[in-house]
Amino acid sequence: MTPAADTHRTPASTWWWYGTVIVAASFAIFTVVYGVRLSFAIFFVALLKEFGWSRTLLAGVFSLGTLIFGCASPVVGILLDKHGARRVMLVGTVLMGTSLLLCSRVSALWQLYLLYGVVLSVGIGFLGLVPHVGLLSRWFVRRFSSAIGIASAGVGISMLAFGPLVQVIIDRFGWRWAFVALAGFVGAVVAPLVLWVLKETPEEVGRGPDGEPLGAEREDSDTDDAEEEWTLARAATTVPFWALVGCFFFTPLGIFPIVVHHVVYLVDAGFSALFAATIFGFQGLMSAVGKMTIGYLADRLSRPGAILLSFGLSAAGILVLLTVRDGITLIWKKSRHPTSTPPRSEAYGSRCETERGSWLTSCPPSARGHGRLFSSAHPTVGTSSLPGTTANEGTR
Repeated sequence: MTPAADTHRTPASTWWWYGTVIVAASFAIFTVVYGVRLSFAIFFVALLKEFGWSRTLLAGVFSLGTLIFGCASPVVGILLDKHGARRVMLVGTVLMGTSLLLCSRVSALWQLYLLYGVVLSVGIGFLGLVPHVGLLSRWFVRRFSSAIGIASAGVGISMLAFGPLVQVIIDRFGWRWAFVALAGFVGAVVAPLVLWVLKETPEEVGRGPDGEPLGAEREDSDTDDAEEEWTLARAATTVPFWALVGCFFFTPLGIFPIVVHHVVYLVDAGFSALFAATIFGFQGLMSAVGKMTIGYLADRLSRPGAILLSFGLSAAGILVLLTVRDGITLIWKKSRHPTSTPPRSEAYGSRCETERGSWLTSCPPSARGHGRLFSSAHPTVGTSSLPGTTANEGTR
């Protein structure tokens, strides 16, 4: 390589460029969006207490939301490829803020199904994993797994921050004001980031992917076919695509049943709602660590190996979960009670969204149709989450 060509290269360790801002903004958006989505477990206790609804019917709100969230993904992917991430996310911001405000006024279960299960879930889909994968894949190639791992760690941090916070608001002001507060977070945090911080491509700031100067030569083979268009028909002929579909289908079967019911389960076991919400937050901390670690390993070692490690830890955590019995000390030395929370923390914390997204770098990440391909595999999340999240009426 000539000296002139050398001047076009950026050291691989360079992180401090606008791409860092994009990752930070995605992290903050993930934190608020998934803080809203996963806080349903906190609202679950308050809504049961006030309205006396069936647990199965109330849990069905989350199940419907997950189904809508998954089914909306192909539409999000098409819009993402056609209109860009910022416009898609702006629609999601409006839907989320409006539905949360209206949720604060519900008085019947069908209203919660409509506002939380449908409208809010569509908004979350427009702000969730699919548009962020599409956006970050344009900014990062070599470091894509690390970037999506760091950004999606906001999902874990959202549990750590929003779980106890929402419970405190409910205790002091009621669940209706808690919905209003969440709407405020969407308006104060998500809206400004989408409107004024996010940018569609690194070319808008005069750089190439990974912070390299425009026109720089790239040595990594992952980008040799970066300009090829990957259609759904082409992807459907590959094993990795169907492996991704399998990841989306089977992971929620083991995870979501615990997400919805474990807070109320701890309350039934005699713990305070705030303590249960704090344990909920601790799981988020472990989740954030898992996401960043797996993303780092995926970029620097082996993506298939990192995926295998992630699912292996998840499976190990669930196996430990099966061994939990009454009388085992799980939280404090003197706190003996039947709870699945700490083992599940390990399982869920070790699992990482990067496991689903890292295959996309072989498409490659900057290929046209990227958002549409990823979103085509995503609806299986909704369908596979339905059985476990609603089948808990008899566990009281």
